Amino acid sequence: MKLKKVFSIIAMFMVVVMAGSIKDVYAGIRPIMTSTDLLNNKSGVAAIKVVVISASPTNGATDISLDKKITVTFNEKMNPATINQASFTLKGLTSVLGTVSYTDTTASFIPSSALTPNTTYTATVTTGAKSVSGTPLENDYVWTFRTKALGTPSDTSAVKLPVVTPPVGGTSPVVKPPVVVPPVVTPRKQ
Repeated sequence: MKLKKVFSIIAMFMVVVMAGSIKDVYAGIRPIMTSTDLLNNKSGVAAIKVVVISASPTNGATDISLDKKITVTFNEKMNPATINQASFTLKGLTSVLGTVSYTDTTASFIPSSALTPNTTYTATVTTGAKSVSGTPLENDYVWTFRTKALGTPSDTSAVKLPVVTPPVGGTSPVVKPPVVVPPVVTPRKQ
C-alpha cells in the first residue's frame, strides 16, 4: 500500500513539473505564420516567383493587326490594383494611350486608336505589377512586335464598288456589277 502511495505522489509530482515546463517552453514560441504574415509575405518562406508565362503578340512577331489587343499571362493571380497604365505600357514612335484591364491571370492593353502600320512596338510590364500576396513581378517583362505594312493600292482594293450610270430620259439607272481585280503576283526567283 505504501508503495502505491509513493508511486501516486511521484506521478502527481511529474505531472506538475512537466506541465510547468511545457508552459515555459511554449511561452516564447509564436505561431510559425499568421494570416497577416502570409498577406504581407513575412513568413520567412521564399515566395513563389511571379513571372509572365505568355504574351500576345509573341516577342518578335510581325504582320500584327493594327487593332490588336496586347495581353500577358502570369503564373500567379495578380493584385488588379497594380495592373494599370503605369505598370503595363506600349511604345511605338511615341507612348501609346490605351486601356489596361485584368481578369484571372491575364492583363490586357487595348490601344485607344489603331496602331501605326509597319512600326515596331515595345510592350513592357514592370515590377510594379504584384501578385495578390504582394510579390512583385521578378523582372520587368519587355517584348517587341511589328505591325503589318499597308499594301499598295491595287493590293488593298481587290473589290471595287459598283458603277451607277445616271438615268437618261426617265429610265431607271444602269448598275454595272463590281469589278474584281485579282491581286498582282510576282513569281519568286530561285
